[in-house]
Amino acid sequence: MNKFLSFLLVAFILLTVNCFAERIPIGVNLELSGKNSIYGQSVMKGIDLALEKIHNTNDINGNTIVLHWKDNQSSVDMSKTNTEELINQDNVIAIIGPASSSSVIKCSEVTEWLRVPQIAPVASTTKVTKDEDGNIRNFTFMTNISDPEQGSIMAKFAFYNLNAHKAVAVFESTSQYSTSLKNSFESSFIGYGGEMLSTFIYQRDQPDYMDIILKVKSTNPDVIYLPGYYQEADQFIAQARRLGITIPILGGDGLDSFRFPLYAGYQALNNTYMTHGYAADNIDPFAKEFRDSFKRKYGQYPDVFSVLGYDTILVLADALKRAEKIDPESVKNALETTKDVRAITGPISIKLDHTTEKSMFIIEFKDGVQTYKARLSNIF
Repeated sequence: MNKFLSFLLVAFILLTVNCFAERIPIGVNLELSGKNSIYGQSVMKGIDLALEKIHNTNDINGNTIVLHWKDNQSSVDMSKTNTEELINQDNVIAIIGPASSSSVIKCSEVTEWLRVPQIAPVASTTKVTKDEDGNIRNFTFMTNISDPEQGSIMAKFAFYNLNAHKAVAVFESTSQYSTSLKNSFESSFIGYGGEMLSTFIYQRDQPDYMDIILKVKSTNPDVIYLPGYYQEADQFIAQARRLGITIPILGGDGLDSFRFPLYAGYQALNNTYMTHGYAADNIDPFAKEFRDSFKRKYGQYPDVFSVLGYDTILVLADALKRAEKIDPESVKNALETTKDVRAITGPISIKLDHTTEKSMFIIEFKDGVQTYKARLSNIF
């Protein structure tokens, strides 16, 4: 009889939990096809793996996240249409994505009006969370570190870790990414007590950098800051090393590509560093568990976009767990008070301007292999 009563009690508890558990509708608006599909598909893998972990650990007060997927086809206009459908037809209470900064900004026209939070996992321009007048978008958040902060973090690394006191910057003036990193590096480096000797401009797809390199060499800097993409940086670095420049060359996450060492040369990349949101050889147990789980599930190791997708779900799940109610306004309020969420790139907190407070990795290239060098906070 006691066993029978115990069985009934357990059954009653399970039934009660199931009756009060909620299925939480969350929208995912990603570039699953089109020119940016490589990013969207990687984010999708991270989201799927994180959701599997959350449900296995029953980590949202017994509730279940139900994802409503939308492919925006790498289109800004389709991204906005998807947002309208996710809110008006699927009744989601929050949206993850898109990956592209321009698409997130376009979607904010809808999410701000309909008051549903969206979290950008990849976007990195500060315009994502602020409108043209500099006002904070109340319902837009980002979990990636911002572009200007990459420059500031690298300036901190150059001055304090590399003991550099004189620097030059070589950048592409027509690129918002390159210009943003250059400006923040320059102001931060000077703020730490360093001297910016000069800045030089290159053009996209420029094949020859000899004139710039000779001018750089004549200034005798301690470091060269090269914020841009690997397609130009590889040739600049290869040519600079051939001209005998051995000082550190620093860049942002635009240098992250398996093609980079192939074109620049494995030896040429020695003494080259970049800021990045993820270090593949990070020995943190939490990161290692994620990396191993990802390999088992997908047969490959994760890239930074999968990591950002994974972390974004963890941030959202934390907000859902703390929200007073399961509705958009409550989730938005909970996101604003996010503090030290354990994540692969974390711990993650949300700042007053809805950008992310967390650390960033400094990656060193050793014979072409990306190697963890340091981890620096974006709190200055």
